[in-house]
Amino acid sequence: MKTWDDIYDSSDKILKSILEQKGEEWQLDGGASPDKLNNRLQQQFQYNPFLAYQKLKKHRYRRLMRWYGMAAGMVLIVGFAWGWLQQGADREQLLTETICPGNKKAVLSLADGSVWYLGDTVMTILTAREDIRVDSNGLSLHTHNQTAGNNDEVCHLLTIPRGGEFAMTLPDGSRVWLNSESELRFPLHFAANERKVALTGEAYFEIEKDSAHPFIVETNNSEIEVLGTDFNVRSYRNEKRVVTTLVEGSVCVKNTNNRILLKPGEQSILDETGRLWKQQVEVYPYVAWKEGRFVFRKQRLEDIMATVSRWYNIQVQFEDEEVKDITFSGGMMRYEGFEVFVKMIEAIGSVTCDIKEKVVFIAKHR
Repeated sequence: MKTWDDIYDSSDKILKSILEQKGEEWQLDGGASPDKLNNRLQQQFQYNPFLAYQKLKKHRYRRLMRWYGMAAGMVLIVGFAWGWLQQGADREQLLTETICPGNKKAVLSLADGSVWYLGDTVMTILTAREDIRVDSNGLSLHTHNQTAGNNDEVCHLLTIPRGGEFAMTLPDGSRVWLNSESELRFPLHFAANERKVALTGEAYFEIEKDSAHPFIVETNNSEIEVLGTDFNVRSYRNEKRVVTTLVEGSVCVKNTNNRILLKPGEQSILDETGRLWKQQVEVYPYVAWKEGRFVFRKQRLEDIMATVSRWYNIQVQFEDEEVKDITFSGGMMRYEGFEVFVKMIEAIGSVTCDIKEKVVFIAKHR
């Protein structure tokens, strides 16, 4: 007959094997001791070991009862450990099936009133004034029979929905990458003395140099004027700031009260009161989305979720107000499944996430 030590050793090996299989996915603070594991299991499954023990007391022989009790205890621990990890796997599968990362998609509203839904499909849209091509590089405009200065107020509109992104090439060769929930209004052709577009949301610009025709980006209550440069602009309607981050070249950011010249590595901020100022920043976290990454540097969880929710097209509700102010640093690929992000903030941010359909409820870990 096997002794209790044999049973304990066997159960311990089984338990360790289960945990090692998920070693990269689960982190138990302070190691997988029986007490800590049992506490975690009770939290996950509301398992009451005392009630289980009471059932075993019906055995007539105390010695036999003790042997079965200890054996059953370890079996329950192993069984619930497997159930706990399986529950995580089930949640991961559910997240993978219901919440997907964004992809290439946009809606093009032409000046003639026609609407086109764009994605990965290669296509050409012919109009009286231009050819609009969509391919792996995004949208590009090729204007023909252009008469400069005519119909300068007539514009097309490119709209990126939640969970989308898209790139485009303007007639002058300038490139624009648009992030989720953004809009870019651009003319049929640029005016004789300037190149002007209007942005709502977030976009990264690579502007072709043309000293005779400055490039102007209109945002909420401000303008950004450039000659040739790379920069990122974030100007969402529901956010209180317009943030311009300069990568290369120089830009002038101005509103009705002030104007600021930015150098590479500098960022301008225009707040809701109209105050405009600049600061030195690490550029990469602000432009990493264009390269397919999320990068966060000591950001509030509420601000992080505003960014992430647009990309995964989800809604977020905070169960505890103090959770919004938890600061977080980290990074991941934007095309990873949402379950990767959830594991990351739960492990580092001391929070728990409960997902119901496409609504994420975030609470303080208890």
